[in-house]
Amino acid sequence: MNTITTNLGAPAEDATHHSPSRATAWLLYEQVALQAVRIGSHITLAWFLVPDVFGIVGLSQAVCFTALMVFDLGITTSVVYHPDGENPRFLGTAWLLQAMMGFLGTTVILAAAAIIHLSGGLAGFAADSAWGATDLLPVVAAQSVIILLVGLRSPSAAVLRRRLQLGPLAHINVIASIASVVITLAWVLITPTLWAMVAGQISYCAIECVLTYRLVPQSQVTIQWDRKIARDLFVFGRWCMASSSITAVANKGDQFFLASILTTRELGIYTIALKVIVLIMNPVERWSSHVLIPVFVRFRRNVAEAPSRLKLLKLRILILGALVAGFLGLVLIAPFMVQLVYNDQFHDVAWLVQCLGVSGFLIAAGLTKERILLSTGDSKRNMISTLARAVCMFTGMAVGYHFGGYPGLVIGLAFAPLPWLVILLALVDRYCSWPSWVDMAAIMIFGVALALGLFIMNG
Repeated sequence: MNTITTNLGAPAEDATHHSPSRATAWLLYEQVALQAVRIGSHITLAWFLVPDVFGIVGLSQAVCFTALMVFDLGITTSVVYHPDGENPRFLGTAWLLQAMMGFLGTTVILAAAAIIHLSGGLAGFAADSAWGATDLLPVVAAQSVIILLVGLRSPSAAVLRRRLQLGPLAHINVIASIASVVITLAWVLITPTLWAMVAGQISYCAIECVLTYRLVPQSQVTIQWDRKIARDLFVFGRWCMASSSITAVANKGDQFFLASILTTRELGIYTIALKVIVLIMNPVERWSSHVLIPVFVRFRRNVAEAPSRLKLLKLRILILGALVAGFLGLVLIAPFMVQLVYNDQFHDVAWLVQCLGVSGFLIAAGLTKERILLSTGDSKRNMISTLARAVCMFTGMAVGYHFGGYPGLVIGLAFAPLPWLVILLALVDRYCSWPSWVDMAAIMIFGVALALGLFIMNG
């Protein structure tokens, strides 16, 4: 049997599982460090590179992200919630499946890029649109290796998430991020082209993949194939694949559509605005997946007890309060921030950040509640929720574009998540341990505070 290196450590839960507060502290350290590095990198790159570069690389990232999600069997989530998630036989089968899906995803992207290139490119799109850019296909082909690198990561990362031992993962992400930024900036100083950003992104995933095997206590897990375990992973994963595919479309559908009507320069400005929103969305998504799912799993074991229900209610109020404060501050300071740190090429970023910030708050509020479904193993309802979000997003885009063109589309995106939140409340009602009015109150507070803040600033 072949072996892989991972960090299973001792099996005793009381010795290996960390508290949610400790996990949150590690995640806070990670995100503060990562965001500081990313902010500095984004600002520096914006002064060296033209907006067109951000448009092409951002669109390529969207394509590869979609492929990554399409071939996602939810292996990490399975390890976190499954009773046998730390069993070496389970992990060996899960790793093999994950690696196979990563290889398949990269192969499909490379084959598609080759076929499109040999057939003369993406016919039907205007030459000046982002989809018509000549550099797009080579960049997509290069970035497709990221899918394979993600599939080859050690299963130790999933075990650490299951135990809420996020310290090693935080160190890995910070080290990989700093190294990739150094590579990107060095490349830009030598030759300021889009390949600097591509090299940085690939190096990040490669370094992260290697460190998941090297930066942890070592033990051996046999790579093997267990048909029963594989069947369990596929049963859970089939809905995860559907949900992940829809999530990718919901998250990147705006870029795919805008790439057909905007130039690479205009799409680049939109991409920069998205990167600003990601400064808050990334920590929210990582915390909700790394901490909330294991926390919900623990609470679900004794959810009928009053202390557990009260703790969940307090946790939800804290989450919503943090989201209101974070996104409200971002939306209100966006014009001053853009004027301070970006050059004149990116002045349109300000109003885009304000609109996308509203959408970001609504989506973040929903995602932190949607994790309840995955913590129960109800991947089917999670898929339905994701589908509802995608439908609402595209409906908002279509209505907005019909009545207001590009600006109307962005405004439609801002408010599109509202009907999805109503659907989500119904989907999680059977599992939820706090009243729905808590979420509704947070949305109303955000709306009133935002309107008041904009009135004062513009008055």
